[in-house]
Amino acid sequence: MVVRKEILEQIWGGDLVEAAKAEVTPLTGILASLTKLPVVTLTSSHEAARPFAMLDGAEVLEGVSLGDALAEELELEVPIGALVLVQPKGFDLGFDVSAQKLGEVLGAILLEMSQGQTDIDLKIDPTLAEQSGMALSRTAGFSAMSASRLQ
Repeated sequence: MVVRKEILEQIWGGDLVEAAKAEVTPLTGILASLTKLPVVTLTSSHEAARPFAMLDGAEVLEGVSLGDALAEELELEVPIGALVLVQPKGFDLGFDVSAQKLGEVLGAILLEMSQGQTDIDLKIDPTLAEQSGMALSRTAGFSAMSASRLQ
C-alpha cells in the first residue's frame, strides 16, 4: 500500500498525471458503480504491482486533503467526495482483464479502504457487490467529504 507521504512525493515529483481515456481500465468503471462516487484516474510513472485508491478527503499533509493537493499542485479538477485511483506505469497495457485478476485487484483496493487506511466510510451497494461475485460485508463502507475546497 502506498502511504500518504509517498503519494505526496509522487505529486511533488511530477510522477502523477491524469490518465488519458485510452489508459483507463475497466477498474475505473467498476469502482464508480460499486461506490457511487466519481472516480479520478491517475497514472504514476512509478512501477507497482497494482493500482491503489484513496478518497479525495484523505489527509496527505496536516490540514491538506489529497483532492486539495491534486488541485493545487497538478491543476486537476477533483470533485468533492471523489475516489482517486492511481494506476502504476504500464498497468493499462499489461492488465489482465479476466474476472479473477480484476476481482483480486478490486478486492485488494476495497479491503485496504474498509480497514480504515483512507479515513472514510464507503457504502457499497450490496446488489452490485453480489452481482460482481464479491464477498463484501454489508457493513463495510466509506463516506467522507472534504470541506476544504470551495464548492
